[in-house]
Amino acid sequence: MLVTAVVVAVAVVPRGRPGEASKSEQRAPIPPLGAAIERAHGVRVALDPVPNSTWPGVTYTLLDAHDESNRDRYLRRVREELDRYPRAFLARSGLRTVAVVKNLAYAGQPRAALPDPYRGVLYLDAACAADNPQYERHVIHHEYFHYVQGARHGTPYADDPAWRGFNPPDFRYGNGGATTRDPSVTPLTHPAPGFINLYAQSALEEDMAEVFASLRVPEERRLVEGWARDDEHLRRKVEYLEKFFDEYAPANDAPAPPPATTRVP
Repeated sequence: MLVTAVVVAVAVVPRGRPGEASKSEQRAPIPPLGAAIERAHGVRVALDPVPNSTWPGVTYTLLDAHDESNRDRYLRRVREELDRYPRAFLARSGLRTVAVVKNLAYAGQPRAALPDPYRGVLYLDAACAADNPQYERHVIHHEYFHYVQGARHGTPYADDPAWRGFNPPDFRYGNGGATTRDPSVTPLTHPAPGFINLYAQSALEEDMAEVFASLRVPEERRLVEGWARDDEHLRRKVEYLEKFFDEYAPANDAPAPPPATTRVP
């Protein structure tokens, strides 16, 4: 796995005070692929301008004419991955905007994606993992799960006692994703009962996001389901997230309002 991809995988949702709300600006025309995403999923595609983030430390570069080919490739990727969610699921989470940029970073640390449930935005880097398709798919779902948790609980770091109960009795999580930056932590290796990789052992929220993302990527799903057949801890986690996925937004549910922007992750 790419070193760059590993760095962004272990970077987590920033903690800090919200920044100032972005000012309204004239929207530049979006390409047909962006318009297709908006029609299919009810989610705005932002290329220029891009909404300001809650956190001042979030930086990025807008895509330009030289990025057209990669932009369209990535927009196809975004469409494919959003297709895995019912429209009601996306609506209930309050996701309003997918911002596609390059050179995405937080406090100088490269990110492939960054969720901002306080502004209804999921930031995605179109170039960061372009030569690692599986990772590129995985990270969209990983960070969108953090987004969903932030929308549900007011913070992506909410504890989940039921999830903790799925772990072996003597297991304790580490000090969080931000402290787990070695490239060896992200490959799916099933290093211990209940865990699909070492990164999942860093924090409860990263464990949940890793399993959720793996279930959205077909080749990873097959691997994880194979392990879960002989691993009761992992099987219970898979069942828990599959039930959540199925029940979060039934077709007759009305979308939930977006979270208050004054909450801090």
